[in-house]
Amino acid sequence: MPANTDYLVSPVGQIQFLALNRKVTKGMAPDSPEGYAVRIKFDSATTEGAAFKKTINAVNPNLLGSKHVDNKGEYTVRAFSKFLPEVLDATGNEIEDLPDFYGDSTGTASMIIQVYTGNSMGGAITLSGIVIHSLETSENHTGNTVTSGRDNLLQLMREKLKNNS
Repeated sequence: MPANTDYLVSPVGQIQFLALNRKVTKGMAPDSPEGYAVRIKFDSATTEGAAFKKTINAVNPNLLGSKHVDNKGEYTVRAFSKFLPEVLDATGNEIEDLPDFYGDSTGTASMIIQVYTGNSMGGAITLSGIVIHSLETSENHTGNTVTSGRDNLLQLMREKLKNNS
């Protein structure tokens, strides 16, 4: 298990959820802390993914998720912060205006691990920064800018219905 406070950088994974343009609130996600958030999917079949899973599991197995994965061996990790984390592109340049993104985006999360002593939960992860390695936006997928994930989902559903009729 890591020391009481340790820094950890994840391997590159698929970003499934990224709330940096606005904070997550209790009304949006009652089981999550309020603040900025990221959820990244990793594959434990890779060396980096397996090592990262082992580290997170040692801190707190409850921090590993399997609800939003497609294949056996995949897992997710969520990290939150009360303060806006630093967001960089793959070359290390700061991204100030983050566009809406799609789940095919990839990234790395920088986290602070806080190990609790004398507590059955084990510890927590605080998000401190994100590096976006590839950013899939609405323009990459449709040629039109879509304002939100919900709008994109509706657009994709309409296209699917149109193709099936």
